[in-house]
Amino acid sequence: MTKPARNATQDTPDTRDHLYEPALIKLAPERAPQVEREQILDQGSEGACTGFALAAVINHSALGYRPPAPEAIEPKTAPGVR
Repeated sequence: MTKPARNATQDTPDTRDHLYEPALIKLAPERAPQVEREQILDQGSEGACTGFALAAVINHSALGYRPPAPEAIEPKTAPGVR
């Protein structure tokens, strides 16, 4: 049995490379869907959960939902760290 080649190389960094930096905001504990306005999508056996999730976000945004203004929270640091 032949061993797989280990010849992958790192690509050159470009302007699209960035680290994920989440916002430090306090989220509501939950949000009930507005059943009379929102369409619940059922992927059935499609196996396309990411696509269906994105479609739900687009539908939700199209209804004009705007979250309340975020409440800023202070970042926590370990004791003794400045």
